[in-house]
Amino acid sequence: MFEYAHWDSARLDREIARLSKLLEDLKTLQRDQAPSPAILKKSPTLEGWKLSTRPVPCLAGVYLDHPTIPSGYIGVTSELIAIDVGRGFARTRSRFYALGQPAPKE
Repeated sequence: MFEYAHWDSARLDREIARLSKLLEDLKTLQRDQAPSPAILKKSPTLEGWKLSTRPVPCLAGVYLDHPTIPSGYIGVTSELIAIDVGRGFARTRSRFYALGQPAPKE
């Protein structure tokens, strides 16, 4: 379960390092270069693999002033990366969101 929390500096440092490495790897693939044999030798092997999906934390709500989604549209965001309810923001995989009022408790 994803927790509503202010991300401490160490956790944020780990996420920055992880995403920086991902960006490096994506740029390598963009240049049409496969990972080197040395990288693949150090990588784990996945046998009997198949494509699958899994749920990830996200936010659901009414969009306002989104650059590509009409205001009033009810939907879900991309993967939730960070949220700070006290300071009123969330960061998803694609952008920051200002948090308005939360949905009523069910």
